[in-house]
Amino acid sequence: MTFLFFFLISFLVSPPLSFAQQNPIDSLQLALKNARHDTTRLTILNTFIENENDEKIWQPVNEQMKILSEKLIQSNNKEIKLKGKKGLADALNNTGYIYDNQGQIKSALVYYSRSLKIKEEIGDKAGIANSLTNIGYIYNNQGQIKLALDYYSRSLKIQEEFGDKMGIATTLNNIGYIYDNQGQIKTALSYYGRSLKIRKEIGDKAGIAVSLTNIGYIYNNQGQIKTALDYYGKSLKIMEEIGDKMGIAYSLNNIGLIYKNQGLLKESLDYFGKSLKIKEETGDKTGIANSLNNIGSIFDNQGQIKSALDYYGRSLKILEEIGDKAGIAKSLNNIGAIYEKQLRLKEALVSYGRSLKILEEIGDKMGIAYSLNNIGSIYLKEKKYVIARSYTDSSLAIAKKIGFIENLRDAEKLLGEIDFAQGNLPQTSFPNRVELAFSSLAHYKQYIIYRDSIKNKENERAAIRQQMKYEFEKAMIIKEQKEKEEKGREGERVKRRNRLQYSAIFIGILLLFGIVFMLGRFHVPVRVVEFSVFMSFLLLFEFLLVFLDPQIDTLTGSMPILKLIINALLAGAIFPVHGFFERFIKRRLFKKRLASSI
Repeated sequence: MTFLFFFLISFLVSPPLSFAQQNPIDSLQLALKNARHDTTRLTILNTFIENENDEKIWQPVNEQMKILSEKLIQSNNKEIKLKGKKGLADALNNTGYIYDNQGQIKSALVYYSRSLKIKEEIGDKAGIANSLTNIGYIYNNQGQIKLALDYYSRSLKIQEEFGDKMGIATTLNNIGYIYDNQGQIKTALSYYGRSLKIRKEIGDKAGIAVSLTNIGYIYNNQGQIKTALDYYGKSLKIMEEIGDKMGIAYSLNNIGLIYKNQGLLKESLDYFGKSLKIKEETGDKTGIANSLNNIGSIFDNQGQIKSALDYYGRSLKILEEIGDKAGIAKSLNNIGAIYEKQLRLKEALVSYGRSLKILEEIGDKMGIAYSLNNIGSIYLKEKKYVIARSYTDSSLAIAKKIGFIENLRDAEKLLGEIDFAQGNLPQTSFPNRVELAFSSLAHYKQYIIYRDSIKNKENERAAIRQQMKYEFEKAMIIKEQKEKEEKGREGERVKRRNRLQYSAIFIGILLLFGIVFMLGRFHVPVRVVEFSVFMSFLLLFEFLLVFLDPQIDTLTGSMPILKLIINALLAGAIFPVHGFFERFIKRRLFKKRLASSI
């Protein structure tokens, strides 16, 4: 049984931003050299870190900022001391960010906490909120949900005090993410909705797209496909408008997931492939791992086990590199499912066990329910019925608590199979056999109820899929019609423009011939007459070539040899006219000169 996971969330962490320049360190050193005061140098260092994406480059610069900040703190000037403290707090926050990326969570917490303490001393409310969010983010990843919610809530309160709407929207989104993972869907939707409303108010397009994606993800998990697609479509449109490649990649991934859930595997694979390509271009390791996992699931469904294991393995490797616990757990779960299909039960049990341990650490109830059920399935195959029932009962209890209907179906079926198998053991007494038979039947009835409920949802999805297909085809027909009409209008505009230009050129050539004809009335050198006549006929010849080119193309089928012949014939026709006109002008010129001499 595979479990796929995708979620797009924006955290109010302070990672460095991209900054393009050829020699960043040289430019920095020059700027520092030209700066007259240490406070100016501190500002330069801080700005450089914020705008440099390469951690290897900005990390030593951050150490410089830390040393300079500690120096400024020793000043007797209150303003300079304050700037030093703020600089030190920023430097410590940056160091915490580095440790966080390296998976050194304890060290990250130490530096984030030190940064928070300084920000509280100097009353930097924006900085305090930022540090609280960063700490909350770490606790969330560790599965310490209460602590994460506490820090997020404290951050939210401060952001509301000084009116940081963008920060408020981000924190509301993060709180919604926690409730979503906890299976508290209504609460999660409420927070996502509030976040979306604020982002619309402030015109934060990137944030709006994130909120739409998160809401769409919830509706997708609830089986409300049409609503999910509507939110995903709106999100994708905004991502394309603002050129957010990473956002586009995730939106494509989400649409691919919907197609997969509807059984449209080819279409799903196509969307996952497009998403993976963009993620590889942008270097989004988490996204790459997610796409590899999803592609592996397609091959898994198609029975291509080797390909599935390959993609799951590649995904797991990346997730372990970046320390993504939730992703690692789900990849292990997927790999375990492959081993189970191959009846490699010991390996499957190891993978499921590792997955369960991580899921319990991070508090992922839906994932825990899956893993418990999967482990129960392995023990059933190994005929260890008591242990199998224990794990499956735990899975069923969690699934009931969070309303996870697919897992309820699977757990009831598995419990029925366990009771049936145990009741057929030779050593089972007759009363126990009867009891287990009734228990097996009861579980089977519950399984049927959940199965039919899911089937009804699947029928609804099929109807929606057909409606989607109709609406898509209708939209394509309308789009093609509009494009055809637009091409027609564009063609008319081009024809009108060409007619005007041809008319203007022709009139200009006529005027030029008129001027040349009038040369016979004046005393001009013969060479000027010859040149003027030549240029006039050259322009006429070129005009005819341009004017007749479409007709010549149609007539010759664009064959170069035929076009050359027609152009030569046209030149041959003009040449005698050119000679006649030149002789005529010369005769008039000579008559004028002869009359003047007499």
